[in-house]
Amino acid sequence: MFQGKEHVYIVLELVRGGELFERIRIGKVHEHAPSPSSLFSNGMIIVFQIAEEKARKIFLEILEAIKYLHDRNIVHRDIKPENLLMDEHEHVKVTDFGLARASPGAMQTMCGTPGTLDSSFLFLASLFSGGLVDIE
Repeated sequence: MFQGKEHVYIVLELVRGGELFERIRIGKVHEHAPSPSSLFSNGMIIVFQIAEEKARKIFLEILEAIKYLHDRNIVHRDIKPENLLMDEHEHVKVTDFGLARASPGAMQTMCGTPGTLDSSFLFLASLFSGGLVDIE
C-alpha cells in the first residue's frame, strides 16, 4: 500500500484462477429442471457441481483461512463463493474485506450478502459472536 498526493493505492497479488463461484457453476446443462423456479428462459438449467475430492480440499482451505482470520480477531462477514479466489494451483484466496472488522468480542450489527446469510441470524435481537457469521 502506498499513498500518492490524492489517492491511496493498494497492490494485491494477481490470482489467475478466478472465483470459486465460477469453478462450481461450470457444470452440465440439463434439458429437464427439477423445479420451475430454476428454469432459464430457454428451459435449460445449469447444474452446480465439483468433484467431491476437490470440494473437500477447497472446503478445508476455506476453514483454515477463516480460522486464521478468527485467531487474529478478524471477522470477514461476507464469505461466499464470489469472494473466494482460486490461484493457478487451485488454492483458495479470501478476498473482499470491505465488510470485515476486528472483533475481540460480541457484535451487534449484522451485515453481509442477504442471499448467503443463515436465516437464523435475521431474527437475532441481541449480541452474537461475529465469527459465527463466517461459518454459518
